[in-house]
Amino acid sequence: MGFLDALSADTYPRDSRGRRVFEPYGRRGKAYILPDERADQIARFARRFFPWYFVALFAAAFGLGPWGVAAVFLLLIAAMVVATEYATRGLELSSERPAMSVGERRKIGLAAMGRPTMYAICLGAAAVTVVGASLLFRGERNFGVWFLTFYGALICVLYGWRLSGAREVPPAS
Repeated sequence: MGFLDALSADTYPRDSRGRRVFEPYGRRGKAYILPDERADQIARFARRFFPWYFVALFAAAFGLGPWGVAAVFLLLIAAMVVATEYATRGLELSSERPAMSVGERRKIGLAAMGRPTMYAICLGAAAVTVVGASLLFRGERNFGVWFLTFYGALICVLYGWRLSGAREVPPAS
């Protein structure tokens, strides 16, 4: 189990007949009946796409600065729109819109990720923050260092908050 498992976890609500309902653009967009093979296709895409996206984001931060990060982010949005259109092509529209709360979706994702992965991500983000802060204290002032420092701190705080006693993290499934 791990981070990519949480990204590709089955968080689709089910209609009254037990079929997955896919709302790629939220409650205001169209809803589709998502067959098992399409759900697997979307999960495979997420598992392949996001690692390359993170690599491109970090490379752009160090190589091209803020404009590179903005370009990679805009390319991400374009890629997601194209992938969504491809994934929903030929799917049956759903007349029913079952709801799954954000808490339920988060619980499924956290169960797919598991505590060991969350600890590893939190500790890795803390290490990135410390390295970035040490570079900043030494006088390195490029956008990539600022980005890694603050992004690492944000991830460390978010995962640390999840792992704290105040929040319940389900065991890995």
